[in-house]
Amino acid sequence: MPGGMTNPFTARTRTRVPPDVLAALLGIACAVVGGFARLPLEAVLDGELAFVTFYPALTVAAWAGGLIGGLSAMAMSLILVELVVGPAPDATNLVGVAVFVAAGILTAALGGQLRRSRAAAQTGAERARFVADAAKTLAEQIDRDVALDTLAHAVVPAFADWCAIDLFDEHIAFQGAVIVAPDTAKADLAQRLRADYPYAPDATAGVAWVARTGQPEFALRMDDALYAQIPDERLRKIMQGLGLRSFISVPMQLAGGRTIGVLSIVMSESGREFTVDDVGLAADLARRAAVAIDHADLLRAASARRDELQGVIGAITDGILLADERGAVIVQNEAATRMLGEAVGRSLDEVLTDLDRVPGQDVLRLTPSGRYVLPRILRAGRGSGAARFAMLEDRTDVVETEAARDTFVSMLSHELRTPITTIYGSAQLLRRDPAEATRRELLEELGAETDRLYQLVEDLLVLSRYERGRLEAALEPVLIGHVLTDAVRAEAAQHPSLRVDLSIAQALPTVLADPTYLRQIVRNLVSNAAKYAGERPHLSVRASSSAGGVRIEFEDNGPGISTDAAARIFELFERLPEDRMKPGAGIGLFVCRQLATLMGGRLGVETRAGGGACFVVDLPLAPEDHDTIPSGTPSRAGDDAAAAGATGRPPG
Repeated sequence: MPGGMTNPFTARTRTRVPPDVLAALLGIACAVVGGFARLPLEAVLDGELAFVTFYPALTVAAWAGGLIGGLSAMAMSLILVELVVGPAPDATNLVGVAVFVAAGILTAALGGQLRRSRAAAQTGAERARFVADAAKTLAEQIDRDVALDTLAHAVVPAFADWCAIDLFDEHIAFQGAVIVAPDTAKADLAQRLRADYPYAPDATAGVAWVARTGQPEFALRMDDALYAQIPDERLRKIMQGLGLRSFISVPMQLAGGRTIGVLSIVMSESGREFTVDDVGLAADLARRAAVAIDHADLLRAASARRDELQGVIGAITDGILLADERGAVIVQNEAATRMLGEAVGRSLDEVLTDLDRVPGQDVLRLTPSGRYVLPRILRAGRGSGAARFAMLEDRTDVVETEAARDTFVSMLSHELRTPITTIYGSAQLLRRDPAEATRRELLEELGAETDRLYQLVEDLLVLSRYERGRLEAALEPVLIGHVLTDAVRAEAAQHPSLRVDLSIAQALPTVLADPTYLRQIVRNLVSNAAKYAGERPHLSVRASSSAGGVRIEFEDNGPGISTDAAARIFELFERLPEDRMKPGAGIGLFVCRQLATLMGGRLGVETRAGGGACFVVDLPLAPEDHDTIPSGTPSRAGDDAAAAGATGRPPG
């Protein structure tokens, strides 16, 4: 049996001879032994022999056998003693016989009553133990289907030959059944009968009636009259063929009176029959099963709601902490874990106290993870035992954006002040009509700072269009050599200390690009090398064919970029710590990557183990345009490349 449950019906199912019959046989045997024991002792004890032999034997038989056993023993004793081996009956003997019979009847009645009381007590204890074991086994199940199957197999074959549990909803609509029968064929037959003969809600008998009324229905001994009440002939023949002898159907009700199912048990193959006590036992089992199933349903619903709640909480980007009535954290979502680490079990107040206040911003706190949050405390329930929620609104983006904005404004102010101051000062000096040499020097400074200012403004315009979602490119077929040479030459002229080697392969295919944006990318990358490649910056610019397009490489001799930094340098306002004191607003590389992507290409950086960095621009081919620069006719880019290789400086 499931869970090691005891079977209180073992004696009833295995004992074939009634106990009273066995006791009667024992009493007769005792009387026979006592009767024949009189012969060798008669000479010694004479008239007292009956008390020595017959009365003890009769007492044992009557006490053990009850009324039937005792009367049987008395009858045999009288026959043996008084009629076979004793003297002829007289008045004295008749009195003795009467006393003998009265004592035997009294002893037998008391013995039978005691035996029945002991048997009833033992059966009751075993029944209670069976119900308790079944209830314990059901309580251990957290799944409705497993609980139903456990109950059905606990009942069969200990309590019944068949067991069916029919389930109904709150509208008494059939929801399914769990059936355990002597074999699978009969279980399948029972399931088919439920499909072929659906339960009628207004039935006056049967399982549907039990579910609707909440009243038990049973037949302790089934006869032909019960079968005759089945109107359908096919169903009647099937039921008769199953050899049903006894059945009980009891409602599975909850405390509020709602019926969730019907427990039906049947006796057939074993030949057993139910008793009135079995009806109560079945009702107790059904009630306990209903409670167990309801608990399983509640647990499943609670688990589903918990999973939904965890899913919702997990999807929230802000940190969520739930504290119980004692103030200890019992739930935290992934966002809170990333911000605070493991906080479950800690005091909510302690967790919040450990957060550092940001100077000048009382409402913001800096968490151990470096995130900025705005704590919001909510209370659930009323009274001192109410739970508390803490929502940690992630304000990191806001704080960092504001900090980046302030930094950007500060750097931009500096970047604008330098060229504007130079332009203003040069213009003032030119008004004084300086000497020719001074004039040329001032004009060169004026041109350089104007170009620098122009490049900065162009980057800001691209950034503005990007943030408003209005960044567009006028794509057209472009011969990369001409654009690259012009852009490199123009930018290198602004950085006298920068040495540039320009190498452009012959017969480069035509690419699809925006010439203006392409020049902006090239000038930003050349300017970047001039700023960060060291005291004697050197830049190698190479253009070559690649799979599906053209690749332009900008390799410098600077200190290089770490792998971690390489993943960040293309972010907006990002500047490496060692570059903070150098000019720049932190938007050039971001703008270059956005422009490359806009033109269908890509911009990346390759790190070098021995120092130096190589920025790589890949541009796609112009569609349906396979024209190339004729290899037999040196292009302007070729001439410029030759000149650059000879002098170490771009031409011009």
